[in-house]
Amino acid sequence: MMHGPLPDRDPFDQPYWDAARAGSLQMQRCRSCDRFYFPPSPRCAHCASTQVAWTGLSGRGRIWSWVVFQRRYFSDMPPPYTVLRVRLDEGPFLIANLVDAGDRAPTMDAPVHVVFRPAGSLVLPQFVLD
Repeated sequence: MMHGPLPDRDPFDQPYWDAARAGSLQMQRCRSCDRFYFPPSPRCAHCASTQVAWTGLSGRGRIWSWVVFQRRYFSDMPPPYTVLRVRLDEGPFLIANLVDAGDRAPTMDAPVHVVFRPAGSLVLPQFVLD
């Protein structure tokens, strides 16, 4: 199973990983300015309010940018593999691998949706082309 190094963890991101394990994409949303933000923190990244809540997202978005790695950096990730920056329909960005694309190449603004794949002790959100 291909996943590379697992992300560093901190006390604020446990709800994100718990939601992913349950097959749900969640991020913090500020109750003061109503904006989503990522990565998680105890204060809103936009207005610094502490009135934040974990909220489910649709998991749908569009490709903002991508890179195709042609060199082996991790023993369990043979090249080529593609990493996307996706603008989610709700506004925030998420960086994750493109999976199950076959011969289809990513394109700007292409629609994608999230899928969840086990990776070591975590379940990672990744994206597939619509």
